[in-house]
Amino acid sequence: MDRLKYSPEAFYDTDNGVEFARKECTAGTRKQILDDIEAWVEDSTASLGYWICGMAGTGKSTIAKSVCIRLKKKEHLAASFFCFCQIPECKDYHRIIPTIAYQIARYSHTFAQELQKVLEKDRDIGTKSPGDQLKMLIVGPWAATTRTDEFGNITPVTVVDTLDECEHVSLVLKELIPAIQNQKIPRLRFFFTSLPEKNIYDHLTNVINPLPPKSQAQEFELHNVEEAVVREDIIMYIKEELSTLRLDIETHQVESIANKAGKLFIYAATVIRYITGVKGLGKTRLSDIMSKGHIPRDKKETESLDNLYSDILANVLSPLTLEESELTVKILYTSLFVGMRVSRSMLSELLEIDLKFVESTISSLQSVLYVDKRDQAIYTFHASFLDYIFSKMRAQSFHCDITKHHTYVTRVVLDRQLKFNICDFPSSFLADRDVPNIDQTIEEKINEGLWYSCNFWAFHLTNANLHEGEVIETFEKFMDEKILFWIEAMNLLGRLPWIEVMNLIFWQIQNFQYLGTQISQLKTVMNAFSLSEVKEMTPHFYLSIIPWWPVEISVVKNLKNVLKVIKKTGHGTIGTQINIFQEHEDKVNSVVFFAGGDKIVSGSDDNTISIWDPKTGAAIGNPLCGHKNSVLSVAISPDEYWVASGSKDYTIRIWDVNTGVTIGDPLNGHSDHVRSVAFSPDGQQVVSGSSDETIRVWNAKTG
Repeated sequence: MDRLKYSPEAFYDTDNGVEFARKECTAGTRKQILDDIEAWVEDSTASLGYWICGMAGTGKSTIAKSVCIRLKKKEHLAASFFCFCQIPECKDYHRIIPTIAYQIARYSHTFAQELQKVLEKDRDIGTKSPGDQLKMLIVGPWAATTRTDEFGNITPVTVVDTLDECEHVSLVLKELIPAIQNQKIPRLRFFFTSLPEKNIYDHLTNVINPLPPKSQAQEFELHNVEEAVVREDIIMYIKEELSTLRLDIETHQVESIANKAGKLFIYAATVIRYITGVKGLGKTRLSDIMSKGHIPRDKKETESLDNLYSDILANVLSPLTLEESELTVKILYTSLFVGMRVSRSMLSELLEIDLKFVESTISSLQSVLYVDKRDQAIYTFHASFLDYIFSKMRAQSFHCDITKHHTYVTRVVLDRQLKFNICDFPSSFLADRDVPNIDQTIEEKINEGLWYSCNFWAFHLTNANLHEGEVIETFEKFMDEKILFWIEAMNLLGRLPWIEVMNLIFWQIQNFQYLGTQISQLKTVMNAFSLSEVKEMTPHFYLSIIPWWPVEISVVKNLKNVLKVIKKTGHGTIGTQINIFQEHEDKVNSVVFFAGGDKIVSGSDDNTISIWDPKTGAAIGNPLCGHKNSVLSVAISPDEYWVASGSKDYTIRIWDVNTGVTIGDPLNGHSDHVRSVAFSPDGQQVVSGSSDETIRVWNAKTG
């Protein structure tokens, strides 16, 4: 048997010293969980496997040891292997199968005899692959036990704890799990515990090829146990651990510690170690915890918790390339320090990182993060992880400098693509709510990343390092080029007036006099718009608010250079004129912006169509001539190569934007004025409406 290279350090009851001692559950705690596991063992119709998964620190290993003790008393325990990353022999995947085989041989006389025969034939079996080890050391010898009645009504169980702490454990699971599921080891049941890591999850749940219920591992998520149940167990645990001390600890103090622990036994254990760590300081340290409201942040006092979190992060990052590691850290930090809980898709769009990579990253961090099934948002399992990662002394290389990260996110959110008329409204005459498919359009044009940026750029800006030149430069550029487009987007989202947030920004940047003045003036603009009658018609922010605004905000001045607006009353023009386009010789009936905002097309009673530069007001090329009467309507194809026009001459014409030449012959068929034209979304068809009370659809290329 010695040739098996088994690991006695991995037995559940091995004394590995005070530092690595394995503890069982405090008497009276975890009762329901342990009873349910025992019931699973006793039920002959139950599944062959049972898997407890849970976030770090929820007490999986103490449950596993208690399970072993209970099973041992009732002669159910065939073998155990407690993986542990700090003991070399307990994290070596080569040792799992031999160690289980060795213990089953001590449990079953028949199995021992068959195993001895195998070892006599192959002395080096301990060095073989997990697949060969499983076949020769367990499957083969176990077959002999099925031909006897050695176990009677007893159900043998093997316990394997903390799979995630064994290096390359997938190499074992990919052989062991199919053998269990295909009943190559009939009657031998397996009890597993681990973090909810994806590679383990995929093996134990067999998500690709689901099997019948009996062949599946029964899954129990420890971190989903109701907090009230866990809280009672933690209270019982705290009282038991402190019972030998003369601290006169009060009920409300015990409850306070339990409340802070949430579902984390390791948090409570860390507090207990702190209180009892130095003789004579128990009362002082208890008082310290009660007054500060959190676990001490001294590295020595939180060492076990810190090591746990550091190991988790190291295991996630170590297999990655440098570039992948940097992206993973950005995803982790941003998911922790955002203005609201975000989903994986929002995080992907915000950081402009591939969604599959984001999903894979969050999945790899399932020991400290989880995705809520109700809102799909990312949450931390416990506040202690934030305490850890905030502290440079505790987290060391994994420490997140929150100011530095807010500075990074500020640059990201202020650099988002905002633009004039972001939803491409075709007209300013409709209220926003009356625009067809408005909700769907807003959702498409203002995606999750842009939505977050619009709503939370101020949160990140006010927490960033404003003395970093690049941040102020980015903010100045945002104010000069995008701030009015941001107001447009926020109005569409129903998020104005936002005045309180602007006040906060003002106080943060008042030392930057130029920006402070800009913010102060902008607040007035936003307030005026949010209280105006045209608030429900977003395009009128540009048409009815901005052109008449007297203050000199740089972006207002820049925008005025591209607006054509004339102030009028019933008695004629009384205001200033901005960029009047003056090439037409008669009334202008129709104007349309190109989607990119770089051109405008117009149709007039002078029988022509003109194309304009909106920045300069100058005509681009010569007027498009051909109609024999007034041009009543113009439209632009989705690819912006063609212009369609409808006229009082009863025809529709299609023009090449670049050459000004008509495409084919006029489209004839209407018997009265053509008052409206439009392109189909694919640009292949033109639809027209006429005073002859008909609507016609035309092939744009052939007529």
